[in-house]
This record gives sequence, C-alpha cells and structure tokens, in this order.
Amino acid sequence: MALEDKFKDELIDIGILGSFASNLNTIKDVDKREQIYRTAAMIICGRDDPERGKEFYREFITKNPEGVNSLINSSISKKVDQRIDDEKFKDIYENKVDEIVSAVANKIDASIEEILDEKEDRGQKYKVVTILSNYISDLIDIPQDQAQARERLARNVGVSSELITESTVENVKSDTVRLASADYLKKSNGEYKVDRAKLKELVESNIQAGAILYSKTNQ
Repeated sequence: MALEDKFKDELIDIGILGSFASNLNTIKDVDKREQIYRTAAMIICGRDDPERGKEFYREFITKNPEGVNSLINSSISKKVDQRIDDEKFKDIYENKVDEIVSAVANKIDASIEEILDEKEDRGQKYKVVTILSNYISDLIDIPQDQAQARERLARNVGVSSELITESTVENVKSDTVRLASADYLKKSNGEYKVDRAKLKELVESNIQAGAILYSKTNQ
C-alpha cells in the first residue's frame, strides 16, 4: 500500500476512535454500542490482526458498562497518542493540511448546496448550522454526565443545580454545539460556505480534530 493511502487510512482510524471516545457514554442503544466495540477492537489491535481484534472485542463484552468505557477510552487514548506522536506521521500530516481542509470543506459545502437547492431563504442558517454541527459536535467539550452538566450550567447562571432540569441541560448542550459550529460558517454573495481559514487553523493546531473531521468525509 502506498504511504499516502496508508496515511489516509490511519487518519480515518484516528478520527473514528476520537468520535467513539466522545460519544461512547451517550449511546444507549445496545446494537450501536456493540458495533462500536467491534470497530474499536479492530482498529486498536490493528486491521492486519483480526484474531487479536476478536480477542479484544470479547474482552470488551465481558466487562460491565463502566469497565468497557474505561477500557475503550484508555485504549483509544493510547492508540491515538502513539500515532499522533509519531514524527513521520506528524510530518505527513503537516504537509497534508491543505488537502485535509479542502476535503472537509468541499464535503460540507456540497451538503449545504444540497439542502438549500430549493433556494428557500427562511430557515437556511438553521439548516446549515445543523450540517456543521454533525462535524463539529465531537470536538466540543461538554460534560456527558447529567449531574456534571447540571452543576456546570448552574454555576454559569448562578442558580442551584436542583433548578436545572434534564431537558434544560440537553438544550444547552445542543445550543453550545450549534454556537461553536456557527463560528465556522460564513456568508458570501448570499451563499453559506465553510470558513476555510478558520477550519485550517483548527486542523493545523489539533491533529485529532483534523482526523475526526476528515473521517466524517468518508462516512
């Protein structure tokens, strides 16, 4: 396999693992969690060693949910850190930043054009930000635990956490992601586009973020 193809595969794997780490605690559906376990085990153990991947998967499913979360997250962190700290990988990444930004921006812009094909002005920005949110959500640090989220929100607004409802927490999480996503949006000549300059700043400064964004262009 050519080095460039191998790099892209590794970048996508890092992105997939990063997304898993961000979402694992929020996914309750058993089938979805099982798919995460299988995919994570395969990536963590190396795609060239399916037998070891199967062993690791069995190790996942024999643990309680908390133990699985801890094992996957620690394994993900180790795998991602090893790859990101590799000098050859970092060198290639730095040389591929423009290509990564272009791939991500082109995919998002194409999705924007698709949903706004009817040229209906009302609600356009909401729809566009929703598309961006699908890419940015895994990059936003939001407490997934309801108690932690309540406490943070209560501190921010200066009230008792008992006054913060579960629905309020979920709304705040959603609004936080949407606000962060809107920062990567610009309107030029009446058309919404990704702000490629801001996107490049993010991709240059954070390899894992770049990997997560790039992996989403291949979903």
